[in-house]
Amino acid sequence: MERSIIGFSIALLASLASALVLVVLVVQAQRPGFISIDCGAPSGYTDDILNIIYKMDDEFISSGKNMQISEDLIDSKRIKFLNNVRIFPDGTRNCYTLRPEQGKNRTYNIRASFWYGNYDGRNHIPIFDLYIDVNYWATVAYDADYGSEEIMYVSKEDDIQVCLVNTGTGVPYISALELRVLDDNIYQSGSGFLQRYWRFDLGQSSAIYQFRYPEDVYDRAWTPWQFDNWSIQNTTSAIDLSNSNDVYKVPAKVLQTAQRSMSSNSPLYVKWTIHAVPTDDAGPLASAQPKIWIVYLHFMEIERLNGPQREFTISMNDNQFMETVSLEYLKPVVVVSTPVIGPLITLSINSTNKSGNPPILNAVEFYVAGDLPNVPTAQDDVKAINDIKTMYRIKRENWQGDPCIPTKYAWDGLNCSYGNPPRITHLKLSSINLMGDLVSSLSHLSTLEYFLIGNADLCLANPCPHKKKQKTTFVPVVTSILGFFVVLFGALAIVWLIKWKQIAVIGEGGFGKVYLGTLDNGAIVAVKMLSESSKQGYKEFQAEAKLLVFVHHGNLVSLFGYCDDTKHKALIYEYMANGNLRQHLSMNIKMHPTNDHPKVLTWSKRLQIAVDAAQGLDYLHNGCKPPIIHRDLKTSNILLNEDFRAKIADFGLSRAFGAENDSHVSTHPADTFGYLDPEFRTPGNYDKKSDVYSFEIVLFELITGQPAIMRSQDGNNIMHILQWLIPIVESGDIQSIMDPRLQGEFNINSAWKVVETAMSCTQSRAIQRPDINHVLGELKESLVSNSSGSFESTISEIYCDSVPMAR
Repeated sequence: MERSIIGFSIALLASLASALVLVVLVVQAQRPGFISIDCGAPSGYTDDILNIIYKMDDEFISSGKNMQISEDLIDSKRIKFLNNVRIFPDGTRNCYTLRPEQGKNRTYNIRASFWYGNYDGRNHIPIFDLYIDVNYWATVAYDADYGSEEIMYVSKEDDIQVCLVNTGTGVPYISALELRVLDDNIYQSGSGFLQRYWRFDLGQSSAIYQFRYPEDVYDRAWTPWQFDNWSIQNTTSAIDLSNSNDVYKVPAKVLQTAQRSMSSNSPLYVKWTIHAVPTDDAGPLASAQPKIWIVYLHFMEIERLNGPQREFTISMNDNQFMETVSLEYLKPVVVVSTPVIGPLITLSINSTNKSGNPPILNAVEFYVAGDLPNVPTAQDDVKAINDIKTMYRIKRENWQGDPCIPTKYAWDGLNCSYGNPPRITHLKLSSINLMGDLVSSLSHLSTLEYFLIGNADLCLANPCPHKKKQKTTFVPVVTSILGFFVVLFGALAIVWLIKWKQIAVIGEGGFGKVYLGTLDNGAIVAVKMLSESSKQGYKEFQAEAKLLVFVHHGNLVSLFGYCDDTKHKALIYEYMANGNLRQHLSMNIKMHPTNDHPKVLTWSKRLQIAVDAAQGLDYLHNGCKPPIIHRDLKTSNILLNEDFRAKIADFGLSRAFGAENDSHVSTHPADTFGYLDPEFRTPGNYDKKSDVYSFEIVLFELITGQPAIMRSQDGNNIMHILQWLIPIVESGDIQSIMDPRLQGEFNINSAWKVVETAMSCTQSRAIQRPDINHVLGELKESLVSNSSGSFESTISEIYCDSVPMAR
C-alpha cells in the first residue's frame, strides 16, 4: 500500500512537471506581439522548430481559397508553413486584417512569405503586387524558389491591412504572414517604412536554416552568408548578452561568427544593386534606379587581441556616410548609416593606422526606405462602413481594404471626397437585399451626402418588430451638408418635437401655409401644413415626403420629417432664413415678419444663386437614376439660406422616370403661368428639357429683376418676359434689360455670357435645348469671368445612382 502511494505521488509529480513544462512552452510560443498565420493551412499548429503557434487564416480574411502545394514538393523546404497557400482567384484586392494587441504607433516587423509550389500543376508562377494598408509595398515575382517580403512599419491605426493585388499576370497567392512587435528605439523609418532586402549572418557555414526565434527575440531571419574573398572568423566562447544594453538584440549565435579582410591593409569592400546580392567583386554593376538606402552593421570583437583594439572606418557611397568604430571584446556595436542615395550601395571598411588588425563584420542588414504617399480614409468612416458591412453581411468582391484609397481600388457603391483624410460622401446599397436593423453606424458617416438603401423593410429597433398598418406615422430624416441618418419614430413624435406658432406665417403655397417652428433642441424649422382646401392635395403631399426621404443634395432643401394622420399633415423642412428668390427680385413683396425690407442682390450673388440652382437641378436630372424632373421650377421655389446660397424646394409634383432611358412623364405639371414649356401642350408629355425651359425663365428674372409675367411699359397690358426681352437682346442693348437696382455694377462679359446661356434654352422645340449639365458649365464660366479668374468653386457636385419610386 505504501509503495502504491509513493508510486502514485511520483506519477502525480511527473504529470505536474510535464504540465508545467507544457504551460511554459505554450506561454513561450504565444509571445506577446506575435501574430503568425499559415495561409491556407487546414488547421492551426505549433511549429516544432520555432516553437511558434501558427493559426489558420480564416479569422484574418474572408476571401480566398486554401490549396496544398504539389505532392512532390511537400516538406522539401523543411518549413511547415510552405506546404499550403491561400489563393485569390476573385476580386482585384484581397486583404488580411491584423490587429496586434499593442495597437497603433508601434514599430512592427511584418513578413509575408511566398512559395508557389506548383499548387495548380501549371508551372506558371504568378506576378502580383503587395500593399501595406493603402500604400504599395512590393511586387511579388519569385521564380520556383521560396521568398519573402519584409518591412519595418509604424502603424498609424490599430488595424494593419496587408493586401494582395491582382495585376493581370496570375492569381495572387501567399504562404505565410507574420507580425512581430519591435522596440520603438530600433529600425526607425521616419514618415515611411524600411523594406528589407538582405539580412546576412556573415561567416556562418554550418547552419542548415536561418536563425530565427527563439534565438532572435524579434524573430528576424538571419541568412548564413560568406564572401569568397574574405576570411572566416568565429569563436566557441560562450557569449552572454543578457546584461547588454543593446536594444537590437542580435542573437549570440549570429555574432559568434564574422568575416574579415585578409590583412590590415586591405578593406572589406561590398557593392550591391537592388537586383543582385552583395558581392566583393569590383567588376561592372547592373544599372538601377536611385534608391535611399539605410544599412545596419553589427560588430562584436570575438578574438582576444594582445595589442591595440580593433579600429576601422566605415564609408558608404563616396563618403555619403562615414564613421569610425572601436571594438571591445564580446561587446556588441551597432552602426546605423544615415540615408545613402544611389542606384547601388558601396560599403568599404578600412583599418585605421593605430590598429594593426584587419577590419571585421559580423552581420549586416540592407534596407531601402519606402514612401507612404497615400493617406487612408478617416477612421470613423472606416469603422462605420465596416460595421455596416458586418451588420448586413455584405459580400462584395472589392469590399476589402481601405474603402476609398487607392482610388482605383475604391469600393463599389460608394464615392469619396479626397481631402486629408478622404471621407465617404455617397453610399448606395440598393442592389443588396438588406434585412434587419437600420444600423446606427450610418450616423457616424458624418460627411455622407447621399445614401440609398433601396429596401423599405429596414427598421431601427433590434430585433425588428412585426410591422402593422398604422394611420399615423412620423418619419424624421436628420440631414445636413455634413451628413444624415434616417430614423423611424412613432406618430406622437411630431407633438414632442415640433412647436409652431400660428402667428409666425412665413409663406403660403399650393399646400397651405408655412409656419416658423422650433425643435426641442432649439433648431429653427419651416413647417408646411397641408390645408383642407389645398389645391394640390394628399397625393402631392405623400410624393414630396417620400421622395425627399431618399433624395439628398446640398442644393435641395432638406426634409427633417413629416406628420401624416387623419387631421394633421405637415412637412418639416430646414429653415431658409432669406426666404425665396422671388422675394428678393421684387420690391412689392415683403419678406417674413422678421425682415420687411429685402436687400438688393448683387450681380455676384445672382450668379452664385444661378449656379446653386443649376447644380440642384443637374443632380435631379443626371445624378439620379432614374432621373427626376421637378415640373414646377420657378423663383418662388428657389430658397435662400442665411448666406444667400440657393436650394430648390417644393417637390410635391416631382416625378422619377420609369426607366433610365425614359425621357417623358405623362402626368400634368403645375402649369405655373409664365414658366410652362410651350412644347408641353403639343405632345402632352413633360421631360427634362421642360425643366430647362423653366430654369431659363429663372435666369432672365435674375438678370432683369422682372417677373415671368410682367406689365407693359404703359401699364395697360400684361406680357411674357420673353416678349419684352428677346427683341432688346437681339438689338445688342444689354444695358436696357439689366435690373436697374444693380445701378450698373456688373461685369458686362459675365452678363452677356448668362444672357446667351439663357437664350439657348428658349428654343420652342425641346430637342434643341441644352442639357442642364451644359447650362451649369456655362454658368460656372460666367462666375469665373465675373471674378476675373479668381473664383474657385467650393461646391461639391453630388451624384446618386438610383432613387426608389415612392410607394
